[in-house]
Amino acid sequence: MDSIRKINPMEKNIMERKKMQELQNKIMGQRSSIGLTKGVTHDIRKRQFIRKGILGLIAGIGIAAFSKIANARYFFADGTSQAAAAAGLTEATQSDMEDEGTTATDRYVSPEVGRYGPYTCKAFCLVNGAGTLQSGSYNVSGSTKDSTGRYTVSWDTDFADALYTMIACVNETTACGTAVTDRLANITTAGKVATYNNAAPHVLSDLPFYVAAWGAQ
Repeated sequence: MDSIRKINPMEKNIMERKKMQELQNKIMGQRSSIGLTKGVTHDIRKRQFIRKGILGLIAGIGIAAFSKIANARYFFADGTSQAAAAAGLTEATQSDMEDEGTTATDRYVSPEVGRYGPYTCKAFCLVNGAGTLQSGSYNVSGSTKDSTGRYTVSWDTDFADALYTMIACVNETTACGTAVTDRLANITTAGKVATYNNAAPHVLSDLPFYVAAWGAQ
């Protein structure tokens, strides 16, 4: 008498996922063929009803598949395992992102908190020689010209302290010169920029410039 091979849970999950994928592909194929018969007038309401039914069934398949995955287990190199639900990750916080030395390994980074990373640019903009903020800026509330060649760039979200990193450069497609930042004059709500022409010696001059800044907020 032939022995009966017992299917282990992992094989069973794989087989079930494969069947669900095949069913989903078949349903999608049926959906694509609805209303494609040449020369036949179709009832639009019926087609919409069928379409909603198919999409609902596909959504149900997705929920079932997620349920199967949620019941899976993580297997580790030391031979131990842990239920996926028990090993669930939690969303990282702003504090997690700003702590470069964190040892937390049970976090995931969402788009909302990704911007808090120390490596992420916290603000950038283009300002013209008159001190007017140009389109395409990020986290910049405005800019002003304080005097010839001297500007203030204000942040939308303030920095935690005035020691943030800030760089500036002249927009050389329209002018040649040098832009520098005045770190000692920076405050949490705004940064200072000075622009010089290429004369010898350099002289403060109204020039368009770019700015970018990094630091904790």
